[in-house]
Amino acid sequence: MKATPHSFPCEKFIARPILCALILALALGLSGATAQALPPAGDGPASPAAALSATAKPLAELLNPDGTLKLPTGFHGGLDTRDWRRVNRPGDTPRFAPPAASADETCGWAGNFAPPGMNDHVYALTVDGSGNLYVGGAFTSAGGVTANYVAKWDGSSWSVLGNGMNSTVYALAVDGSGNLYAGGTFTTAGIVPANRVAKWGASGWSALDSGMNSTVYALAVDGSG
Repeated sequence: MKATPHSFPCEKFIARPILCALILALALGLSGATAQALPPAGDGPASPAAALSATAKPLAELLNPDGTLKLPTGFHGGLDTRDWRRVNRPGDTPRFAPPAASADETCGWAGNFAPPGMNDHVYALTVDGSGNLYVGGAFTSAGGVTANYVAKWDGSSWSVLGNGMNSTVYALAVDGSGNLYAGGTFTTAGIVPANRVAKWGASGWSALDSGMNSTVYALAVDGSG
């Protein structure tokens, strides 16, 4: 369902959850469905809120994973929007974020990388055949874990690759055997001298001969590895 041209700043919806649900019902044209907002605790008489709470559906039960609504055909009743925030941009399909969601999620980024993320720039990403994500950049911390310029995300947590590098990683690539290659400004990979290009495998970091005499910004792997 696409929203009509009506648009309202998110801040208004944070402060006025009742107005949020009423405008939402109008903006979506719910095809015969009706929606009401449950007043915040402490606002107005207690009895109307209690009566509505008996029939109001928690908003979380009527949302898609991306925060958009999935109202059943012919839905009638109340929507408990207390504490939820509308975070879509003007003109987009209405989308809601839970109370604990970070303000940064208004841009649509997934929150499953676990704050605080990296403490400096990320310049390179690559994925191996098992779905592990490798990240390189100017950071020295990944998700609160000390990780010098390179780190691995396995889908639930960050981990380090040995001692990492002694300087920035600008490029990453994975071959068919799962070996990771890194390029950048570093001269040490783990505890091994490696001039700006190195390989991470089962035995840790290793150099590629004498390496390069200047910064590596790109890497590619062919079918022969």
